[in-house]
Amino acid sequence: MRVVGASAVCATLAACHRSTPPNMLLYVVDTLRFDAVHCNGNDAVQTPAMDRLAQEGVRFTRAYANASWTRASMGSLLTGEYPSVHGAVGRPDPLRAGVTTLATQLRARGYRTAAIIANPNIGSTFGFAAGFDEFVELYEPHAGHQAVQPEQLIATAERVVDRAQEWLHHNTATPFFLLVFTIDPHAPYTPPAPYNSMYDPDYQGTVDGSFKSLFGLALLGKTPPEREIRHLLALYHGEATFNDAQLGRLLTTLDSDQRLADSTLVAVTADHGEEFWEHGARDHGHTLYEELIHVPLIIRSPRSLAGGTVINNVVQLADIAPTLLRLAGGTPSSGAGHDLSGLMTGRESTPPAASVFAEEDLDGHRLHALVTASRKLIVDAAQPRPLTFDLQDDPGEQHPLPGSAPQDLLDAIHEIEARDRPPAESTAPPIHVPESVRQAMEALGYGEPTPQR
Repeated sequence: MRVVGASAVCATLAACHRSTPPNMLLYVVDTLRFDAVHCNGNDAVQTPAMDRLAQEGVRFTRAYANASWTRASMGSLLTGEYPSVHGAVGRPDPLRAGVTTLATQLRARGYRTAAIIANPNIGSTFGFAAGFDEFVELYEPHAGHQAVQPEQLIATAERVVDRAQEWLHHNTATPFFLLVFTIDPHAPYTPPAPYNSMYDPDYQGTVDGSFKSLFGLALLGKTPPEREIRHLLALYHGEATFNDAQLGRLLTTLDSDQRLADSTLVAVTADHGEEFWEHGARDHGHTLYEELIHVPLIIRSPRSLAGGTVINNVVQLADIAPTLLRLAGGTPSSGAGHDLSGLMTGRESTPPAASVFAEEDLDGHRLHALVTASRKLIVDAAQPRPLTFDLQDDPGEQHPLPGSAPQDLLDAIHEIEARDRPPAESTAPPIHVPESVRQAMEALGYGEPTPQR
């Protein structure tokens, strides 16, 4: 394993400039925390596919989502901009009209672009189909008003990977960009056998990970017993392992064709994490603590990235679009995201950012966060003062530092907030949500989106 800092060299550049651009497979796991992956230090969880990718590629230990819910975060991943710039901030908000996406840029460079997604929050309704030649949304309307189980509307990672394998079988003649977005381990935490009992086989209680049992815990109005939380985490980890198995199937398909394996970059990440009462609640979209925005990021490229490299610089999901565009031979435009290809290859013509930024404006939760190598500042409208944490001494963010917030961190947040924002007329008004999308969102616990601001 090679550990890389800001100035270390981890590979040569020669392969980066070959004339034929690489294929690109971007695999996103909804709601996967950084610490739910074995190679990120959790020895109790099995994620052999991600572990293998980390050994064959580059693993980032300090990758951060720019928001703690799907649409805002994925908007940043695909545009290289912060949520307040790309526009998909709250429940009714689509991507801003005219915003440039990674798919749009790669298609302009001759790529065949496709997306297979299992979360309606990043569906065509909200503008995420822009730039994709094919956009497959794996959720279906349900007739009538009777209660349905989420799996009747939302596709598991197995079904998503089935479609991705089928697509790969027919679409490898030209350079391609394929986005695969899987929903597990998003709540409800109901992995199939044997993953449902893999990490807590002796549990005898009534919490089964379904929304019914989750609502029952919420009705208690307090932190559930530690035994119940431990079981929910076991179910969540079971879903993470189930998802990893599906990623493994996809990698097997990819790598069974040596030509395809030798010409395809694979990037794996998550849109955000999940809280299990570390700060008093469960779910996501309400805070910017580590459990919600610290996410896994692994990139394997047969051309330029040294296998087993570990990068400890702080990076963000907004960096992915400019990085992949650069590796495709393009020139990233200026924006929030930084091109990491130099960092990954050792040339570092563009130094990595010294800090990363996240923001939230959802269901009344309004927060900003700045993360540096060792410190973190959270500005929460619901708190009387900003919270500062030393992440080296207090990685769980349980003990805010006393005194005033560091001025340099406050200044950095203010500088980001003061940057040019899109004119008001470029921000789309709240949109009509089709019935099929509304039902799928309800199946995930979101309910019908309503204006928040």
